Amino acid sequence: MPPVSAAGPADARGLKDLEKAESLAKSYGEDTVFNYVHPNNIGMIAFLNKHGYTVLNLIEIRKPFSGEKLSTRIRVGDNLFDY
Repeated sequence: MPPVSAAGPADARGLKDLEKAESLAKSYGEDTVFNYVHPNNIGMIAFLNKHGYTVLNLIEIRKPFSGEKLSTRIRVGDNLFDY
């Protein structure tokens, strides 16, 4: 599947897929779809936000890899994380 951006033909394809996922979730009695998105995927985050997906649900937390250099800190609530 081509990358999804916040506008244009990819947006229409992405919307069709999102609507299909939402319909499937509803058929199982669920109220929402959970989307796993890398924090750097700005286009997908913008697309999902545009379609009402605004709730941060889970975060993945790990130890740094050996020798990994992390240059950014991100605050979520009262917690500060390396990124």
